[in-house]
Amino acid sequence: MTRRDFLIRCAAAGVAAATGGGAYAYAVESRWVEVTRRTVAVPGWPAAFDGLRVAHLTDLHHSPIVPLAYLDSCVALVNAERPDVVALTGDYVTRKESRDFIEPMAAAAGKLAAPLGVFATLGNHDMWVDGPAVRGALARHGCAVLGNRSVELARSGARLSVVGIGDLWTEGVNLRAAFRGVPAGRASLVLMHNPDLFERWPAALPGLVLAGHTHGGQVRLPLWGALVTRTDIGRRYDRGLFDWPAATPDGGSTLLYVNAGVGTSLLPVRFLDPPVYAVVDL
Repeated sequence: MTRRDFLIRCAAAGVAAATGGGAYAYAVESRWVEVTRRTVAVPGWPAAFDGLRVAHLTDLHHSPIVPLAYLDSCVALVNAERPDVVALTGDYVTRKESRDFIEPMAAAAGKLAAPLGVFATLGNHDMWVDGPAVRGALARHGCAVLGNRSVELARSGARLSVVGIGDLWTEGVNLRAAFRGVPAGRASLVLMHNPDLFERWPAALPGLVLAGHTHGGQVRLPLWGALVTRTDIGRRYDRGLFDWPAATPDGGSTLLYVNAGVGTSLLPVRFLDPPVYAVVDL
């Protein structure tokens, strides 16, 4: 354990103990899955894709502290929403855990159902465990893994690009490769794990960006917010929907949704930050 990890664990444990919420954070909130529903208007969104329903699931972190039965229940909740597209944005397993968690996680993800496809990007933990193995397992179970590349969806003669960005810390971001073939200025659905890239996002690449990584802090303090986000941009984008005002003079052509995710890492607790999946109607 690094000194940083030790201090994070101590801080989280201290918070839970000080509020008398340790048992609640462990036994209740860490499995109390909520849904966030949003209707989002994206500037330049193709009219043929109005009403597209995207289910966003992230940070599954299958490990000894995030059991498979729990992930199966999350998958069932997502399927009940009848999404057109499912977006997965990384950290399916957890650093330092056995590679044996990869295949069961992918089998659970393979139960996700969406007529236009299930699309995924990898996170830093996936790469730390075994990125190629995670990528291959997801692909075998029907998830299209997009690492710095895009695919096109078709509806009523119109096209929508789904773009996957490589993990910022471990794979590297290559926007030129990711957006190759995407018409300039056309709004896209973008999947990436770490939201740190958002404030440097090019104005020429509009659309909706879905991200995870922060866990919403996993432990949140009253009047303070996220305890730890492990991002350079910190609590500014810890969870929720944001736009980038510098993108266009009329208020931004790029939107970011940061999902707090359903899993946990370091400690099997959530406090004032329940696990969540998102349903976005575009």
